[in-house]
Amino acid sequence: HHSYQFNRRSPPPDGLPDISGHVGTVRMEPYRIRWSTRWVPDQSGIQILARIQDTDGVWYVTEPVRDLRLARAHHRVRFYKPSQVPERFWVRAGRSMSSVVVIPEGEPLGQAVEATVHLRTWNGARENFTLNGLTFPIGGGDHVFADTAVRVPVAALKEGENRFEFRSDTDHHGPEILWPGPSLTVRYRK
Repeated sequence: HHSYQFNRRSPPPDGLPDISGHVGTVRMEPYRIRWSTRWVPDQSGIQILARIQDTDGVWYVTEPVRDLRLARAHHRVRFYKPSQVPERFWVRAGRSMSSVVVIPEGEPLGQAVEATVHLRTWNGARENFTLNGLTFPIGGGDHVFADTAVRVPVAALKEGENRFEFRSDTDHHGPEILWPGPSLTVRYRK
């Protein structure tokens, strides 16, 4: 049994919390954001809202803008979910564990231009994983939570099962791969 204390980064000088994985943050006029959808999968039914903090520190949340759709003229983005994810996905002391992402038959991998593995980990620093036998750094922090995107070559991907393997030789606390497990996002040209 382990107990953990999350290391929190100090807030930015203006006191706003540090948030990641969102459309963006604006702290000065003209309060406009250009949303980078480079790795957002093609989809419909998207909802966006704004969180606003006034000069007194009070937070407001707007009504969502609903039913937005991403449709791109020159490329498409696909998200592939993890499967066969161990319930306790933690490796140490020479132990290995794996999970799978299935790319369905018929996907145009020959038109793939970029691929990213998304990992949520605890203590992933200085450790590696393999994808179909090729080695990549996990990234992340030392004894801290991290939400990491690791670029991988499209040549590493294949139709069917793409196997992720994690191993650590440390006798101390090795990396934990957090739910939902490693996932894969691929950008294709049309």
